[in-house]
Amino acid sequence: FLRQVENYGNQGISFSTVGLGNAARYDKDFLIALAERGNGAFQYAATAEELVPLILEEFQKFQQTVIPSFELVIEEISGEIRRFCRVSPEIKIFDPPIVEGEKTTVSCGSLQQGVSQLYLLDIITPPQPETGKRRLCNISIVQAGSLGPSVCVTIEYTDDESRLSQPMRREVESWIDLLQVFVTQGKIETALKAGDLKKTRVLLNNARGITRRLGESGKTRLLDDIADRLQRGEPISEDELTRAKLASKKTKVLT
Repeated sequence: FLRQVENYGNQGISFSTVGLGNAARYDKDFLIALAERGNGAFQYAATAEELVPLILEEFQKFQQTVIPSFELVIEEISGEIRRFCRVSPEIKIFDPPIVEGEKTTVSCGSLQQGVSQLYLLDIITPPQPETGKRRLCNISIVQAGSLGPSVCVTIEYTDDESRLSQPMRREVESWIDLLQVFVTQGKIETALKAGDLKKTRVLLNNARGITRRLGESGKTRLLDDIADRLQRGEPISEDELTRAKLASKKTKVLT
């Protein structure tokens, strides 16, 4: 079933899912996986009243779609791809990409008018003995079976501290931090369900430290609530975990 939904997504057919009511009564992780493979979104609503604006949001997204399906083709990679993620407007960690010889292809889903999408391509490169610029890879976009122009991506090796503190580097580090919060949120759920409260507290503190530093007040508040309940010895509901997970998944352009 997951494979069939993924095929729909690759054909430009978005598949979104909804969780209504107590999250303990259904498998939210399965619904999230369905939505991600179908290039859609998982929406959570505690009540039917909360559901209406979420459905309208999904319809608006469909109406604003200008490219139903596109792929990124990555060629001549000077290293090994470790991870490929979308970090805005919503975090998604993609399955390992399809590798054919020296060409790697990733199906990215749809594009909406006026909505920027940002991706992180994590590549492990071999050590370089000298400073200077090197070609990292070539990237092109495939849309409706048509291959667009290729863009050469370069990487610069330097021992100049001023170069290492450029604004672009700080922005990329911020996106990596937001991705880390999302990954940590999943680890928090796993630790809680395993009854490992010590590990849960450590993970919560790590995530809260990042969200505070980035000024993500909404994410911080949800994590604080979970930490406070944990401190008081109160149980953490699936609804609380679901809200925190979805909050960590949604991002905004940093300024």
